[in-house]
Amino acid sequence: MARPPRAESCDTAPRGQRDTTLPLSSDFLVSNLRVVQSIGQQLGRVLERQRANEQQQLLLKELSHRVGNTLAVTQSMFRRSVQHATDMRELETAFCARLMNLSAVYRHLSDQQWQLANVGDLVRAALQPYCAPDYADCHLEGSEIWVSASMALSLMMILHELARKCRQTWCLRSQEGHSWGSVAESGTSTR
Repeated sequence: MARPPRAESCDTAPRGQRDTTLPLSSDFLVSNLRVVQSIGQQLGRVLERQRANEQQQLLLKELSHRVGNTLAVTQSMFRRSVQHATDMRELETAFCARLMNLSAVYRHLSDQQWQLANVGDLVRAALQPYCAPDYADCHLEGSEIWVSASMALSLMMILHELARKCRQTWCLRSQEGHSWGSVAESGTSTR
């Protein structure tokens, strides 16, 4: 086995003391620098994987929470549909309409990254089953109002129920065959 080259003493040490430092070659420095860089890169990748794992765990918890909430809302919608249905056909119609409405609000909230919802968009989604596809037979006006995601879910359920009830009693239709809706700064009103 070959012995490493022996370092020669330099005479730069104070008198009576021996300098024991090794002269470092550029190859030795470059080699060690590469090792340190490699360790740094590996550590960076480990930390990045750890951050990604933590983010994934957070997203899974949030997804679990939202799925639980959605199932609770769905169960509530089904119970409400059962309470007011006189036969299976009416139950199916009411429940499917409520599910489609819930789907519309979830789609809207997903487009907004679950931050805020535009009340006008919620009103249009609630009236969609009762208006022409381009809303030509509906007159909607009002200020642009934004509500939180949790408020949007509740508001959408209320708007759907109001639209459904108005449709049943034909109060959504004016004499000219147009629907009217107005959103005011203080809330939502229909005339």
